[in-house]
Amino acid sequence: METCFKILQLKFGQKLTNRCIALTLKISASTVFEVLSRFKATSLPWPLPEAISHAALEKRIFPAKSASASELVMPDLLHFDTEMRKPGVTRQLLWMEYKAQAGELAMGYSHFCRCYREWKKTRRLSMRQEHRAGEKLFIDFCGPTVPVVNPDTGRSGSGTAEQRAM
Repeated sequence: METCFKILQLKFGQKLTNRCIALTLKISASTVFEVLSRFKATSLPWPLPEAISHAALEKRIFPAKSASASELVMPDLLHFDTEMRKPGVTRQLLWMEYKAQAGELAMGYSHFCRCYREWKKTRRLSMRQEHRAGEKLFIDFCGPTVPVVNPDTGRSGSGTAEQRAM
């Protein structure tokens, strides 16, 4: 609770650098920078008015978040799983679409990925199918392939057995 006040005292009262403040308080320099940038956003003067307590200062610097985890809009993970099977679709792309729809109540990207991974673990990996002879044909398709070009002849493909022997 007192850390924010100590950072402000060392910065404005003793004119120390962020790195010196971090070493003095045994915290990271990025934490010092974060507190100072949030303090500037509050438009409070230094020295602080005596009416502001340490707890009130911290509440002004770190206000409560507007949406809790229970208020966040859950995405349709089955839809995303189906979309992920399409070529060129990524989690980042699906998250951006979800964020555009949900707005401020959308979860962050890392939380979205974590929820998707947890949901994926609950899905069964097996699929039972009833096969009747001659009803279906199964083909193993590996997708788009890379063309093979013979550097000597410039022809694509594997060629004849005689050409391969050369």
